[in-house]
Amino acid sequence: MTFLFLHIGHTNHYGSLLLITGLFIRYQIGRRRFNRRSITGVQIFSSYIKAILTTFIETLLNIVGALFIVVGIINVIIHL
Repeated sequence: MTFLFLHIGHTNHYGSLLLITGLFIRYQIGRRRFNRRSITGVQIFSSYIKAILTTFIETLLNIVGALFIVVGIINVIIHL
């Protein structure tokens, strides 16, 4: 019975943390891409391998960030 009373006051912050983390990841990647652009709107890299690696890693992180956002929203909705 006491567990029930303890659980009523407990809030789950994992959903909020995932949501904020996902938004932060996507914001940082967008900011880095924006700062890499030249006046013509093309991203500038110092070498071909850096362009490939950076694009690949940023794509993976964007997917992870999007998954964090979706899971965070679902978690927040479930635990309302």
